[in-house]
Amino acid sequence: VDMITLFSRSTSDILAIYDEIQEASIENAGETVFGTGKKGRRINTIQKNKTSKFTFKNGYVVLDGYAVKNGAEVEALTSVAVPDVTKETVALVSGAKTIVINKNLVTSSIRVWKSNSDMTQGEKIDPSKVTATTDAQSKSTTIKITLDTVKEGDVLICAYDYLAPQVKKVSNKSDKYSKNCKIVADITCADICDNAVKHHAKFVMYNVIPDMNNTLTIGGDSTVEDFTAEAMADPCSKENVYWDLFIID
Repeated sequence: VDMITLFSRSTSDILAIYDEIQEASIENAGETVFGTGKKGRRINTIQKNKTSKFTFKNGYVVLDGYAVKNGAEVEALTSVAVPDVTKETVALVSGAKTIVINKNLVTSSIRVWKSNSDMTQGEKIDPSKVTATTDAQSKSTTIKITLDTVKEGDVLICAYDYLAPQVKKVSNKSDKYSKNCKIVADITCADICDNAVKHHAKFVMYNVIPDMNNTLTIGGDSTVEDFTAEAMADPCSKENVYWDLFIID
């Protein structure tokens, strides 16, 4: 599988592109109900409830695709308040105990703790002993501490919100669900009689609902994104097609 593209069902716009496919599978199933006669002999069948599921793994996370699975949008925003926690060392500036954070802080959000010797948070500093001034030009914030027990060289743990100039934001909201879409997979096939002969194939699922149950495992290795979608018949088409596979000579 060379590439997988997700399309909007309503607008035909591209929703996401995956191009580092590690593995993919097409799982087809159906239910067969047997009618029985004397002594439980099987005498006929009713076949129903065909299903088809497409699953793949991509070598890295595609933010747009992750949004499709969670019913979200990737929003491009400016000047967004983002939470942060940093450890800052107190310096004496013109006789005042001062720390400078090179970010445009929301001053009302600042909370400060003295650190313990193991760098965990200790005593919380009374907000009345903390004053903060933001320089709009340098995008930095100066914090001054008037508490007598804070000395030059002490490490303070500072929690605050700062205004990030440019942000891409994805929100997993409790009342938003995965978006049904169309999947097109580009596949390279080798001829069984001569592997040097290649064929291009297109696998198309016209109406799928992505699985909202997904896990991002974050650790020492590159994070792999898994994607699973269940096929549905297209109610706006005369054909009851789950998927088509086109082998292009």
